[in-house]
Amino acid sequence: RGHFEPIKKQKYQKPEGDFRKLLIGKWRHESESDGPYLEYTNKEIMADGVKTPYILSTVCMTEVYSDQINEKPIYISTLGGDENSEDDSQKDQCWVIVNVTEDALATQHIGAGSYTIYKRIK
Repeated sequence: RGHFEPIKKQKYQKPEGDFRKLLIGKWRHESESDGPYLEYTNKEIMADGVKTPYILSTVCMTEVYSDQINEKPIYISTLGGDENSEDDSQKDQCWVIVNVTEDALATQHIGAGSYTIYKRIK
């Protein structure tokens, strides 16, 4: 009974489609031909042997940056980090995808403001 209308502007709406498809794979910093890389799977980022769950959304999912809500940008938020850790790599992080193609990924770290460009490892 009745008609169900999906909520279009839901705060934690997950973007599906091209972003996730393009993101999945192995990436290395553009200035390094050898060395460490990171790998995106459907649910985790793997870097230096550590698996970290992540989510793609139109809002930073970390508590510190949860006010960063936009319609167009897609954020990568890591989940389950230790906010009390002195090591930033152990804390929840948030990046905005500036651009992603088959061969290149550009992100900006929310908070630090630094840009990073990666090339896909084939």
